[in-house]
Amino acid sequence: MKTATAAPPQFRDYEIERVIARGGMATVYLATDQKQNRKVALKAIHPHIAEDPEFLQRFLHEVRIHRELKHPNILELFDFGDSADGPFIAMEYVDGATLKSFLEQLTKLPCEIALFVAGEVLCGLAFAHQKGIVHRDVKPANVLITRRGGIKVADFGISRTEEMTRLTQTGNVIGTPAYMSPEQALAAPVDARSDIFSVGILLYEMLSGRNPFGTDNPVTTIRRVIDAYPEDLFRLDPTIPTEVEELVGRMLAKDPSRRFPTAMDALQAVTSCIQLPGGVDARDAFRRFLHGPSRYLEERRQTVSRAHLQKGKSLLESKAAAPEVALWEIFQAHKADAGSLEASELYQTIASKAGARLTIQMENAKILELEEKLRSDPQNVQLLLQLAKLCKLERDFISMMRFFLKLKRLKISDTYLERQIDSLVAPPEQGPGSTGVRPTSRSRAAELPAAPRKKAIHPASKWLLVGLPALFLLGGYLAIRSIWKEASVSRLRPRQVRSVGLNDLQVKARGDAGAVVARARKVVETGDNSAAMEILDAWTRNPANASHPDMPRVLLELAALNDKVGRSEKALAIYSQLIDQNAPERFEARASRGDLLFRLDPDGKAEADFRVLRDSGDPTWVPVAHFYLGKILQRQNNLGLALDHFETLAQRFPQHDLANEGCLLAARLRLAAGSLSEAAALAQQAQEHSKVGGDVHRQASELLTQIQGKQVEGATPEVAVQPQSAPANQ
Repeated sequence: MKTATAAPPQFRDYEIERVIARGGMATVYLATDQKQNRKVALKAIHPHIAEDPEFLQRFLHEVRIHRELKHPNILELFDFGDSADGPFIAMEYVDGATLKSFLEQLTKLPCEIALFVAGEVLCGLAFAHQKGIVHRDVKPANVLITRRGGIKVADFGISRTEEMTRLTQTGNVIGTPAYMSPEQALAAPVDARSDIFSVGILLYEMLSGRNPFGTDNPVTTIRRVIDAYPEDLFRLDPTIPTEVEELVGRMLAKDPSRRFPTAMDALQAVTSCIQLPGGVDARDAFRRFLHGPSRYLEERRQTVSRAHLQKGKSLLESKAAAPEVALWEIFQAHKADAGSLEASELYQTIASKAGARLTIQMENAKILELEEKLRSDPQNVQLLLQLAKLCKLERDFISMMRFFLKLKRLKISDTYLERQIDSLVAPPEQGPGSTGVRPTSRSRAAELPAAPRKKAIHPASKWLLVGLPALFLLGGYLAIRSIWKEASVSRLRPRQVRSVGLNDLQVKARGDAGAVVARARKVVETGDNSAAMEILDAWTRNPANASHPDMPRVLLELAALNDKVGRSEKALAIYSQLIDQNAPERFEARASRGDLLFRLDPDGKAEADFRVLRDSGDPTWVPVAHFYLGKILQRQNNLGLALDHFETLAQRFPQHDLANEGCLLAARLRLAAGSLSEAAALAQQAQEHSKVGGDVHRQASELLTQIQGKQVEGATPEVAVQPQSAPANQ
């Protein structure tokens, strides 16, 4: 009679050494093939699984097919058979790791390394597809990495049968939910393009450190695979090249007809995106990365940053390109190596001079709406151009450059559109058509006709020749001025600070002060910010206005305009002046200064201003202070105090503009601490009080789904992490 201490199972010609892994379908052993004198991974199917005749028939059929797949990027199947302990498979033994364990250790991979791994996987899949085999379960656990840098795809065909047995609760759906294609999730027929979608998920995860569709709930995950579009890689890592972002986007197209037609086509696109300096071989780079990831990453950071910095400085010195182009290169240098003081300081200096935002624009509702549309139609020229123009109006030159580079990669035959695109970054001296990024395909000089011969001009005609063009120019100027004024309205309204709840709080200045503010705003609407600042500055410097009761209002307007065009130091000086003078508008000035300081340096001096506002007791500014103090303390990893500020905002000021965002932030902190019921209540509050279809409402709904999934599991005890009472200095 067998007991728990029975001898290891016996399989012909194989000597069992130890268990490698156990699963619901099989146990995998490390064994020695006594005939071939080699190590193998022997997968023994559990007897209760093998009792299913249909399973056994499919299993043997798939194994016979898999045995014919002899390729360097496919895990080789040596043998299969039956024994007293059930069916078994003898496979190539890989002394290394899975891509899953690799990502668990490193979170994400450098761009060229991720592309190399994806290329190797595609190479193996392309061979299988030529044999008529679709994998259907491409995921990190099925990608093996050898110690010598080899990449092998495992479980061809077997995973398909395995999942048909294991995921019966989802009907005929075959595969792992977070790595399925939409057609696979819908249990529709699949072909090679389904595997390409799965490789796209792998590549997205390797680049960003997160699965684009995965949630804790398999049903929700499948729904996201079918309906949802992943967050833009640019938002997660702005250093990922535009062509790589487009590559991943095409692989993840919901419609199979919009993906690469074959794995070989996808492989060629992946290979063309790998960029290594000095002709370094991608395989050699991957081996160096395996042998010392930390050293490789550090060297890479410095090399990439230096290259971008050198290019950016060269563009600035030569003045061969628009400032936005140079700013883009310096931004890439700064992001590639955050520790580079030179790149950081130069980026802040150039951005300030150009009046550019130091952070990527996120709060513009129109931009977010258009970006959502773009995810389903990523090569829509009109959408891309509209987004680029909006970002430029918002002074978000980094996002503008991203859309500009996408446009330049498209084949556009419309000359008018080409000129509009080029004008986005045309140097002022040169005008449209000379971007410094990529030369236009057509030579304008070649189109110029030969100069006509001079003819004698009657004296009476001279006035017509001079006057008519002047009239046309004047009319053209007035028309263009009218169009520009209309197009600039969204950008040139007085600065709004939605993130801290300052909008609509400035009281209109009265009398002549109100008139000068109105006049300055009219000038801003024409696009001449400098002239508007001169109007305000001249009024404030006029001795007759020194004791004017509305002087603080005009100064606040002047400071906001300086902030808008990137003159941060001037804006800070004005705000500090109003605070030091104890002006009636000192709280508004302090909130504006805190907002600006937080945008410049989230870990810097903003905290002191918001502590003063919190202690002021002013109901206008206390909720703003709680929101910002929560954000600052969260960045400092003081989560208990951060939670206290967010929950205070949500409970004491539920009608405030920032209350819903405070609820959402508090819910996430509660969820991270394991307090599911409190997290659910906060997320519910944010969902009920936020605008349907808005960003907060969407995030609250997604968070509620995630929390409910964890509540269904019910196995994780809640951790009693409570908010702390803030001491006087917090």
